Amino acid sequence: DDRGRLKERILPKDGTGGSATEYWYDRADRVAFMKDPALGSRYRFYLYDQFGRLCVQGTCDGGNQAESILSTTSYDVDSVGICQTGYTALYTITDPQLEVVSYYDNYDFIGHHQTSAMPTVNIDSIQKGYATGFLTGQAVYATNGEVLGSVSVYDQKGRVVRSLRRGVGGRLEDVSTAYSLTGAVDTAWVDVSVGYGSSFIAETDYTYIHGKKTDMEVSVSHGRTPTSRRTEYFHDAVGRLGGKDRQLIGTSMSACSYSYDVHGWPTGITNGGFQEILYYADGLDGGCWNGNISTMNWTGAGDGGAYQGYNLKYDGNNRLYGAAYGQGDNLASNRN
Repeated sequence: DDRGRLKERILPKDGTGGSATEYWYDRADRVAFMKDPALGSRYRFYLYDQFGRLCVQGTCDGGNQAESILSTTSYDVDSVGICQTGYTALYTITDPQLEVVSYYDNYDFIGHHQTSAMPTVNIDSIQKGYATGFLTGQAVYATNGEVLGSVSVYDQKGRVVRSLRRGVGGRLEDVSTAYSLTGAVDTAWVDVSVGYGSSFIAETDYTYIHGKKTDMEVSVSHGRTPTSRRTEYFHDAVGRLGGKDRQLIGTSMSACSYSYDVHGWPTGITNGGFQEILYYADGLDGGCWNGNISTMNWTGAGDGGAYQGYNLKYDGNNRLYGAAYGQGDNLASNRN
């Protein structure tokens, strides 16, 4: 339109005129309505709060699509609102059916709106004060008719310390996260009500040295003795990940190492009998000096040390347009 906003998008099909997706905007230049062929005769509507955050999304039979409207909504804990969300609209929306409802800044919606969808959680007054400016709850309407609710709790630095999500079939996922003084994840604890037997529980603990992750231990259980696996991380002199050892069965470890060039671009990965090498300026069929990968090759445990891979070609706009497969040290055999 005369403001440079996308009003219509047409997808040609089988030589016909194709199908069109249309957009209508409010006076704040936000999409208020849209319509595409998948919606049939219905429209998708959007309602925003005073800060421009999307609060309500759904479909409807129609509404005021004039550019003079303002698709702004506000939440009132004592109001029924659109489809019992507590959100109100400044104009009439005909036969609304919800898709996504989002709540911000507080937890007033708990126990008042979307009660059947939202997980039950106790939040103290201090934690409630940390929620300003953040998404606190959301209800997503699944195609099978279920409403999947989630609640997020924050700390004083705006980090999510607890997240509860209701999944399909009523399964509840409860995730708690603790952070180190530097803001890195220290411990993550997950409790999932899977709907049969006891809950699935997983705990992940991290260790850091000079801000770099050096150790991760994962413990999982589901009605039996927890099973733990450990991964150790190693870094080179400039802080890049140089390798990691992953615990397999018992105490055995699987080593994986990484290599880099002077730019810090990865050039190789080795894990057991597998090795992959990346080339840039030193490609086997011409080099790339701008960071594009010119050649990639690899060899596996059952390849007897023989390599296979691709020489890659780019156009003047750095778009990949060709990949020539080959075998052997120089990828010169069985080219395709």
